[in-house]
Amino acid sequence: MDHWLDATDRGQESRRDEPIIGHTTISGRELPVLQFMGMPPNADSTGDIALRNLLAGQGVGLIDAIPSAKEVVNDLVAGASYPL
Repeated sequence: MDHWLDATDRGQESRRDEPIIGHTTISGRELPVLQFMGMPPNADSTGDIALRNLLAGQGVGLIDAIPSAKEVVNDLVAGASYPL
């Protein structure tokens, strides 16, 4: 486990051997996009976005169904309480 402690000292620093998979422009400055860089794509991003490290929260693991819009609206209406 000690080998992980050394790696955490790097913080957000990228590894020098990560492949460049695209480019993006931020504040007028073009930057390379490395494969495991945790930056979400923007309108100026180029390259293979499917290779990017797109982060999602822990809640993603709680999704077990993809209801239709009709089902979502029906559930909202059924669960709504109206003041008398």
